[in-house]
Amino acid sequence: MATTTRGTVAAAIGAGLSLWLAGAAHAQNLVVNGDFATNPSGWSTAYHAPEIAIAWSDLDPADPTPSGSLQVTSTSTAGGSGGPTQCVDLLVAEPELRMDVLVPSQPAFAYVTAYPYVRWYSGAGCTIGEISTEFVPGTVSAGQGWTRLAGPLIPPGSAQAVLIDLGIVTPSGNSAPAVAYFDNIYLPEPGASALGAAAFALLAALAWPRSPRRPARSSRNDS
Repeated sequence: MATTTRGTVAAAIGAGLSLWLAGAAHAQNLVVNGDFATNPSGWSTAYHAPEIAIAWSDLDPADPTPSGSLQVTSTSTAGGSGGPTQCVDLLVAEPELRMDVLVPSQPAFAYVTAYPYVRWYSGAGCTIGEISTEFVPGTVSAGQGWTRLAGPLIPPGSAQAVLIDLGIVTPSGNSAPAVAYFDNIYLPEPGASALGAAAFALLAALAWPRSPRRPARSSRNDS
């Protein structure tokens, strides 16, 4: 009986863990059009206009399947670092933002770098109450090839929204446009990590059930 019970529990744990992993892998992306399958919709250039322009490109890191990417062109002559933006109302305690970035070699410049960052806001919609700025871990330089940037973000306690800015740093005084490409921009849905951790803890508890208590010895003298 004990062997059968352990086998049943192990099978249930395996099935539950597989379901959790599948759900985590397909957690909803809070970023609108982060994979740029057919167009650049969902991203705005208003924050850094008129120095930033965007367009859809067929370049793609093929992750998971080839589709397209967002081409960002900067004409800043003052070493600007801004890019297209998107606001996400924040419901995640410590969101992890990730993206793929490509900065092609550009002979006209000695230095071009993709430097995405976020701006925290105390009001929903990223319209009022800008609090602070935080850079996404890592940068991508010209000629580096497609590079994955990823890392947890630490929002201020009063933050209710985050503005994702796909920034490009260009040389001061440049006379030609600088170009970078962004793809697979992902910010997981609220509670995905916490739910996964809770599910794993529950499954772990089931994996090692307590041994049944032995009945206490009778103190009665039967002799």
